[in-house]
Amino acid sequence: MRNRTFLTMAMLVALVLGACTQASSSPTASGGSTAPGASAGESAAASAPVAAAPCAEESSQKDPVMEGVEANAEISFWTYYLSPTFDEYIKCTIARFEKAYPGVKVNWEDHQATYLDDYRNSIASGKQPDVANLSNNEGWVQEFAQAGRLLDLTKNAPKEIVDQYFPNLFADNLFDFAGRR
Repeated sequence: MRNRTFLTMAMLVALVLGACTQASSSPTASGGSTAPGASAGESAAASAPVAAAPCAEESSQKDPVMEGVEANAEISFWTYYLSPTFDEYIKCTIARFEKAYPGVKVNWEDHQATYLDDYRNSIASGKQPDVANLSNNEGWVQEFAQAGRLLDLTKNAPKEIVDQYFPNLFADNLFDFAGRR
C-alpha cells in the first residue's frame, strides 16, 4: 500500500511537472470518438497506445523519481474533458512516467459528461482511480476530502516534490478540515 501511495504521488507530480516544463509546446487535437466497450463519457484516447503520440522535445528539467515503487504496478488515471485537446500532452507525459518507472503501466481514461457520477460510483464500488483530475472550482476537492477519499499530500509528499508546483498551485488545492481552505 505504501508503494502504491508513492507511485500515485509520483504520477501526480509527473503530470504537474509536465505542465510546468512543456509550456513551449502546445497540445494538438488528435480526434477521438467513443472507444468500443467504453462508456459514452470516455474518449477513445483513453484506450489508444501511449507510445503512439509524437512527443515534443523533452525538457532539460528532470522529473523527480521516487524510490521503492512496486514492480509491475498499474495506475488508473482519470481526467475530465481533456481529450481530444490534450491527448498528445497526456500521452507524452504518461510515456515519460512509464520510462522513469519501468514495468509500471498507466491506464488513462478521459471521462466527460458523466465524470462526476462515474467518480462517485467508482468510490462506492471500491474502484476509485489512483489519480484523478478533480475540479476545485466545482467543490469536488472539498466533497471528496471531507469524505476522506483523497490522499493528504501535505503529510505524504516530500517537500522537494511539493516545491516543484507552480507558486500557489499546491496551496490553492488544499483543504483544511477546520473549515478553511
